[in-house]
Amino acid sequence: MSWPRMAGCALWFAVVSLFVLFARPVGLAAQSACKMTAEVANLTSSDNSTELRRWLSEKKDPDYCDARGRSLLWIATWRSQQKNVELLLQWKANVNIEDINGATALHVAAEKGNVPILNLLIKAKADVNRPDARGRTPLSQSIVSQQRSVTIRLLQAGARADTVLHNGWDLLMIAALQGRDDLIADLLKAGAPRDGVNEYAENALEIAIKSAHLKVVQAFLKHGWDVNRVNPMRNKRTPLMLAAESGQAAMVRLLAQGGARLEERDALGCTALFLAVQAGHFEATHALLGLQADPNAMDSGKLRPLQVAMQPENAGTHTSIIKLLKENGAR
Repeated sequence: MSWPRMAGCALWFAVVSLFVLFARPVGLAAQSACKMTAEVANLTSSDNSTELRRWLSEKKDPDYCDARGRSLLWIATWRSQQKNVELLLQWKANVNIEDINGATALHVAAEKGNVPILNLLIKAKADVNRPDARGRTPLSQSIVSQQRSVTIRLLQAGARADTVLHNGWDLLMIAALQGRDDLIADLLKAGAPRDGVNEYAENALEIAIKSAHLKVVQAFLKHGWDVNRVNPMRNKRTPLMLAAESGQAAMVRLLAQGGARLEERDALGCTALFLAVQAGHFEATHALLGLQADPNAMDSGKLRPLQVAMQPENAGTHTSIIKLLKENGAR
């Protein structure tokens, strides 16, 4: 598999995972108390608070919502209208009103990375640990914002780092998926669990490798992650095998430097080198041979890497790998 194709696989994994983690659910019943009209919604169409101030003076209801449960405060936050947010808070708007997906204005501010509005909401006693319908908290949403200051501010305000979403993903997994190497130390210091796994028994290190985030893996290794952990749901494969099979040569070298065992075998008796050859990854194969991986280690079916490379279905695609294996003593 070529590097562009491997990168495309990593991108596909990231996109699908992001959809699963962050797509908002639909079909939930709207809150009956929320009946905001288009006219009212237009009050927050700009950050000029004059019309909103007039309307509040007449109606005296800062918690008016639309059919999706989005309050005036929620919408003003989404539109990054700090003046309107300030005005609504002056009118004692409820900062913890949820939309039909359970998201509050603080969820929105965290996801958008708006620190000034985030601070206003926190000062107004917004619940920093309130989960939405998927179990996502403002802290988990802040990781998507790509602004470390947002995450740090929420942690300072008491946000819990041991949050687990309804699908089993924890904050370190989300940080790994997002490539947030800058947050690993902060989350660990705040109490994020190190041993969490998702529905496929993948931990944060494996997710970082699948997403091709080298710096995140470096951060995990710095904090003592187990580079030889066996995934019971993935044919007992290790992080090194995952990197080799996906053709990530630099990742292979990094994991080896971190203590990954080259000759570890999966449930089918395959080593990392065997998997790299089988998948047709020249650079990963070259990296493993350079690290002195055994070129003749057989799988449980008594096949050697060279035999796999020379199989008819690999004709014309494994020529360079065959030459490389022979140069390194493969039989």
